[in-house]
Amino acid sequence: MNAEAPHDQRLTRLSCVGVASAADRDAVNALRLETYSAAREFRLLRPDLLAWDTHDRSAVVLGGWDDTGQLVATIQCRVAGSPAHAEAQVGVSVAMAASLFPAVVMGRAATAPGRTGRGLNSVLRWHCLTAARDAGFSSVLGLAYQGAPRMRTMEAMGYRALEPERVWDPEVEPLSPPILVYLGRALFAGALDYLWPLAAEGVSAFPWQGPPLSQRLAEPVEAS
Repeated sequence: MNAEAPHDQRLTRLSCVGVASAADRDAVNALRLETYSAAREFRLLRPDLLAWDTHDRSAVVLGGWDDTGQLVATIQCRVAGSPAHAEAQVGVSVAMAASLFPAVVMGRAATAPGRTGRGLNSVLRWHCLTAARDAGFSSVLGLAYQGAPRMRTMEAMGYRALEPERVWDPEVEPLSPPILVYLGRALFAGALDYLWPLAAEGVSAFPWQGPPLSQRLAEPVEAS
């Protein structure tokens, strides 16, 4: 019997979005490094800390692939079971209500040059927020920077902002003040309604591939 030819996942990752696999690790890490190195809101200090540890099941990494199979956008979701858990993930100390948990923490967003402004980031965020709603999470949250272009959209979606008491993230040196932004479950529906016109074309052009993200986010997590 002939040996089965190795499966090249890139052949099925065409013009779609979905959960990235270990085979995508190098592409994800390269795109993160390229995006973070060019950021205006902060200076990258520890590129090594950006690397995706594919053995860490708590890090759910999403990707968007173009019609050639190239990764052109990515974002990461983690589940935080408590305020302390969320602080450890985002690298700041900030007062958060216990009622916001469990929460989906979004971060590590990166988009290839030439692809910014084309809606792929909105597509990934739309899937994250939809999954958080479907899986019953109390909020979504993440770290942002004052004055960043996406803040206008987030404010229109209903995100609230909290100023950190202390910033201890060793990865970057902030050049703009960092803030923790969060969206409570009661505002999910309105936020998705606002985001849909920005993401609809991309959701159609880059369909979701694979099992529902809500299933992955619903896996048991540590609530420390």
